[in-house]
Amino acid sequence: MMKTLLSPSLWTATFLLMIGAQANAGVKLNVSPNVCVKEPRQSHCQLDLTVQVQSTSPQALCLVIPTESEQRLCRKTTQHWETLIQVNARDNFSVEIIDELNDAVLARKGIRVLEHTPDAQRIKRRFGWGF
Repeated sequence: MMKTLLSPSLWTATFLLMIGAQANAGVKLNVSPNVCVKEPRQSHCQLDLTVQVQSTSPQALCLVIPTESEQRLCRKTTQHWETLIQVNARDNFSVEIIDELNDAVLARKGIRVLEHTPDAQRIKRRFGWGF
């Protein structure tokens, strides 16, 4: 009978991978709305984002919105928080939850910026019903 033993370094690497996978899987991010529509004359899209963050264990997390004026909101030892943030964006952007200690991205949601193009107006012709 043959026994297979794992080296201590392999055990350590496996344990660290399991911890990292649990940390990333333990954070949920909900963002609404996920689309912003701007008019053709507007250079920026302005919207109020409702952001909900849930974590399985208390940890130091930061909410980062990397737009032209980057917004960063950090909370120490939190499991759940909800906030309302006003954002001005020119292009698509993402909302990220990062670990404050090592800047690892734990969750990310994309927000699309669309431009409304109105349909061309149909020209009304007043020709009547002549036979």
